Amino acid sequence: MHRHTTYGTTTYHYDPFGNRDYDDNSGLTIDRRDYTYDSRNNLVNVHGIVKIAGVQYGYDVGSMFDARGRRVMKTLSVNKKISYWFMYYDLDDKLTEIQYLPDSATPTTYSVFEIYWLNQRPVLYWQTDYPSATVSKRYIGTDEMNRPIDMGAALFHRARRQHFRSLDDPEMAARLRDRVGHDAVGVA
Repeated sequence: MHRHTTYGTTTYHYDPFGNRDYDDNSGLTIDRRDYTYDSRNNLVNVHGIVKIAGVQYGYDVGSMFDARGRRVMKTLSVNKKISYWFMYYDLDDKLTEIQYLPDSATPTTYSVFEIYWLNQRPVLYWQTDYPSATVSKRYIGTDEMNRPIDMGAALFHRARRQHFRSLDDPEMAARLRDRVGHDAVGVA
């Protein structure tokens, strides 16, 4: 059984499984978004229209999932420009790397994000932008459920108090200490 819900001028339509089929704001002329799911109810496509500099463009956001239900690829297509994100996981299903290609027409310009974990908590990501090989790092602040809520250099002091020897994988702890520096992570 399909159902509709309306909040203000926006109507939300759901399929029998509770997945959103589409939403549309009757007060706007270019606001409808359509959603597509795979057989496991993973959201695999969002299609809509966006206005950029006064011009309307169709967009598609696509996702691919592996057999374990982890998103392994995301695409964004707007005005014939296609961006890609590729996600990689460790054996514990933790996201460890994202490769981002902002424009498929220039495949030599991309970024790699390496994500470092302290047990179940993401604590740092290391970004390398190519072709210049510019490197930056961002500390990740999390809530009580280990969900990221803040990123940036301001979290340096929180990360400094963490003791990275307690990482599950000693090799990962050594790699992080080598990358960030012993003083930066408070390891003796």
